[in-house]
Amino acid sequence: MWWLRLLILGFWSALVVLGATEDAKPEQKEVSRTKRRGNTGQLGLKGPNVCGTRQHSYCCPGWKTLTGGNQCIVPICRSSCGDGFCSRPNMCTCPNGQIAPSCGSKSGCVCVCVCV
Repeated sequence: MWWLRLLILGFWSALVVLGATEDAKPEQKEVSRTKRRGNTGQLGLKGPNVCGTRQHSYCCPGWKTLTGGNQCIVPICRSSCGDGFCSRPNMCTCPNGQIAPSCGSKSGCVCVCVCV
């Protein structure tokens, strides 16, 4: 008979635990939603290049988000990178691997002028 009491006790314990877990789930979802949205109702910015506070976050100078994104992962270059690409704020990575404020033009024509 002791095994029957143990079985009943285990059954009731499982019901109590499951009931407590179900009650906690909606509350946990609400808390996480509040943390993500902040005051504006929009998702906050994420990533290594985010400045500001949780309530007012913005991309650090020299960085922007992809269209429709929430991560500050796109560098901004003031000058054109020509044949290269903008790899960090105001720095281009050129086809030859050099990192510089700008690269050659995209036309592919490198002319040398000689005065006569």
